[in-house]
Parts: sequence; structure tokens; C-alpha cells
Amino acid sequence: MTQKSLLHAVAAQIANGYETAEVPMYSEQLRMPDRKVIIKIIENLQKVFFPAYFAGGTVSHVSAETFAEFLLGEIYTDLCEQVHLAFSNTIKDEAELRERTSAVCDRFLCRLPQIQAMLMKDVAANFDGDPAAGSKEEVIFSYPGLYAIFVYRVAHELYESKVPLIPRIMSEYAHGATGIDINPGAQIGEYFFIDHGTGIVVGETTIIGDHVKLYQGVTLGALSPRHGHAVTGKRHPTVGDNATIYSGASILGGKTLSIINAPFLHWPDSMFTWCPEEKTLFPCDMFGSHYCEPYVFDYNTVYPDKYEIAFKGYYDAIFGPFKPYVISGLDKIKDLDIQRICTSHGPVITKQGRLDYVMEQYRIWSTPVPKETRQIPLFYCSAYGNTGLIAHAIRDGIREALPEADCETYDLNKHELGDMAALLNSADAFCVGSPTLNADAVAPIWMLLAHVDAINSKKKPVLVFGSYGWSGEAVPNLTARLNGLKMNVFGEGLKITFVPSEEDLAAAKELGRQFAQSL
Repeated sequence: MTQKSLLHAVAAQIANGYETAEVPMYSEQLRMPDRKVIIKIIENLQKVFFPAYFAGGTVSHVSAETFAEFLLGEIYTDLCEQVHLAFSNTIKDEAELRERTSAVCDRFLCRLPQIQAMLMKDVAANFDGDPAAGSKEEVIFSYPGLYAIFVYRVAHELYESKVPLIPRIMSEYAHGATGIDINPGAQIGEYFFIDHGTGIVVGETTIIGDHVKLYQGVTLGALSPRHGHAVTGKRHPTVGDNATIYSGASILGGKTLSIINAPFLHWPDSMFTWCPEEKTLFPCDMFGSHYCEPYVFDYNTVYPDKYEIAFKGYYDAIFGPFKPYVISGLDKIKDLDIQRICTSHGPVITKQGRLDYVMEQYRIWSTPVPKETRQIPLFYCSAYGNTGLIAHAIRDGIREALPEADCETYDLNKHELGDMAALLNSADAFCVGSPTLNADAVAPIWMLLAHVDAINSKKKPVLVFGSYGWSGEAVPNLTARLNGLKMNVFGEGLKITFVPSEEDLAAAKELGRQFAQSL
């Protein structure tokens, strides 16, 4: 077979493939938009929205209005041509085709100022959301996330006007350039932030609220359809305002995820997620426990006593310091029809199981209990009994000034550390004393201070004291630590050498009296 005959045979097979294809492939009547011209429209729109960054030196030669008008005219001409082509395969009447094209392009042109305003909010969100961003100028010049958002906002306007082909050509061009796939049909609110961005997928029926952050690898997708295009309606998730979705997360299906800010439960940026369709709350760490039951759901609890211990211990360790925030968090969800709670740790909590109980317990544990008397404990360690003598003298001075106060001394070597830490954190004020050994306070005192609730103990009044034989570093070291915890340290503390004399004990009693009067 000659080369010419070979070419003829292959061409005939290719032509037959055109005729038998399920979509039009070759026809004098078939007209398609030009991808190169569509990309040119994107580039010109980028120059219109961010002229100083992408228009080169042309911006310095004419007024801003003249510059914008010239480019807009070019964009309008190109867009009319491409929209006309996109509609031409479905609208056969030429007058209707021209009217539809003109209406779509006029609407698009009128919407550009609103798109510009939205993009500037996106710039602010990308700058504010990324500590590594040197400036907003850097964001505009170099951030792939902002570029993908820009192309999406343009393509979405054409999608809303039901323009065939062009919106998807635009979004897939951005996808190829950035690795970020945002379907033009998605509905995305203001101040949208994409960090890094590679691998992000946002499906067609996704709804995203305001002030939402997405990190790399996030998928807001649909469940795999069994019947292809027979699947209609809401296929992708709804994400509420102020949500942050971190890298690698996949959220599939047409469910709604409403974000409820819940700061300090137990991180400053903690939040709850509520899915109303499933009546399910995802409260991050709240209501959790470091405990693994043989079964997933709480109504099948095999070891209820052990679970209860773990449940209370988790609350004490994680949420005990944040009781006012717990009450606030409970108030935010009290009107939700919650049927199950999926915590980050522990069994799934259900309505038929422990749900009402755990919410009630959290509220009881977090509600302040009024104190009938002021609580002023004195914690100390004493190597030879000298620091203990000082503690008792200070106690007597406090009791003399505040006879109604609950003021007791506690030798840390004779009490459980956990009980002492709880007492310190609940006290209105306290005193702490240590002898000096190895130029420092002794270990039990440091262990007690390691359990201080630093959040709720700020400005708590404290008095420091101790005896010493040589250099006496315990009192200044403890004072420095307590100042670092932002507590209200009374004076410079009291240091007494060796065995306290009667005069020393009188001075300690007087210091206790003065401390009590300062409260």
C-alpha cells in the first residue's frame, strides 16, 4: 500500500468516526466558541480588575476611565462573538439568537463593578487569612487561589445566564493553571479564601457562605451517581458562614453544614458543625472522652462506670478552665433538634442514649456555684518546719482581718496534688510558701503551679513566703513565675532566715493581715 492510499484509508475511517460519534464532530453548520478568544477575555478582564499588576505600562499613558473603557469595549466585542457561537447550536432563529446574545453580554458588562467589589473582598480575605502573605499586592500578583476565585466569579455570571460551554471552558482553564477546580455553578459568598489550593474541588451545586477558608486538597463533592445524569437537584454540600475546612477534607453529598463558632472549646478557633438534614452535631472536642468502647454508639455501652470516669475526667482536663465558654456553647445549640453527637473522641452520643444527660452534666459542671465565704488557702512545703511556722502565722493574720474567710494551711506533702490544684484554681486568693533548696523552690510547689488554670487565674491575688538558710532564691523565683502567669502578687513576698523568731512570726501575721485587707 502506498503512502497516499494509506492516508486515504485512515482518513476515511476517521471521517466515519465523525459520523458515528454520539456528539457532533464535523459539520458546516456546527459552530463552537474559540478557546483562545475565551482565554483572551479572561486575560483582559484580569487587566481591567487589576490594571497596575497585569496591564503593563499602558496604564500610565491614559486616564483610568479611558483605559477601562477601551478594554471593556474589546471584551464586549469578543464576548458577544463567543456567546453568539455558544448559543448558535441551540437557538436557530437568528433574531432570537442576536437578542439573547445582546441581553447576556449587556448583563455581564453591568455586573463587572459588582464582581470587582467582590474580588477586592477576596483579596482582603486571602491577605488576612495567610500570615505568610507579605502584602495584598503579593496576593494579587502571585496567589493561585485568588486567580481561581477571579475566574470563577467571571464564569459564574455567564453560568447564571445559562450560557453553554463558555463558563466551563473558563473554569477548566483556571483548573489547569492552578490545580483548583471550582465549577462555575457553585454559589460562593464574600471574603472567600483559598490557601495553597492544589487539589481543591468545588462541585456544581455547592453553596459556600461568607468568610469561608479552604485549604489544599479539600473536596466539596457529590456521591457517586448510580444513574449518571438522572441525578438532579442538590448533589453537593452547603457550607455555612465563617467555616474553615482544613487540608485533605472530603465533604460529599447535598447536605448542609452550618458552622457555629465555639471559641475555647477547647481551642481559640474551635467551632461546632451542624448538619440539619441528619440532625447531627459535630462539636469538635466537646462532650468527648479519651475512652474506647467496644461499640460505636453510647446505647451499647459495655463499661458504663469506666466511661463515666473518662467522661468527667475529660471535662475537667479540657473544659474545666473554660466554664463560661461551655455555657455559651450550650446556649448556642440548645434550640437545635439534635439526635446524635459525633465527638472527636469517644462513642457517638445519641438521643436514645446519653445525649440529654451529657448536655445537662456539662451545664451543671460549668454553672458557677455561689460561695458563702471567701476562700484563701495557704499551700506550703517545709523541710524543717520553719516555712510551716510562717504559714500558720500568715493564716492567723488573714483570719484576724477576715474572720469569715475559709483560710486553712495545706502541707503539700500530706495532700493529693489534684485536690490541691482544684482548690487553688477555685480559690479567691491564695498564699504559697517554700524553703530554698538548691537555690530554688522545692519540687511539690512547682508541681502545684504547673496545674494553675492560667486562663481564669489572671489577676488572682497571691502572697509568697518562705524560709532559707543561705541565698533564699525560692521566694523571688516563685514571684517571677506568678507574675508570668499574670497574677496579682502582693508586695515582694516574705523571706525569713532559718528558724523564725517571735518578731518574725509577728511580722508574718501582720503581712497576712495586710494581704487580707487588700482583697
